[in-house]
Amino acid sequence: MAARLTTLSINAVKRQILLPSKAKAVKPMVQQRTVFTETGAICPKPEITRLGVLKVMALIIPCMTLGGYISREFASLLEEHDIFFPDDDD
Repeated sequence: MAARLTTLSINAVKRQILLPSKAKAVKPMVQQRTVFTETGAICPKPEITRLGVLKVMALIIPCMTLGGYISREFASLLEEHDIFFPDDDD
């Protein structure tokens, strides 16, 4: 009886790992290039990322500004401690 229960519980765990429920389903990263499924049904419309360029710019602009500020401050710190001297190209 105990061996049967152990076998059932191990099989249940294997099923949960190998066949996850729809709540745990992970979307594939591969693009689907077909219009119909194997059963002949029409595939749903692909997801559209709204305002994608705006989101990218909202991330890039502050990060570039912060990176420039940190670089400028670090260069002035190096110059102050006589480690780095920028050359004046005439």
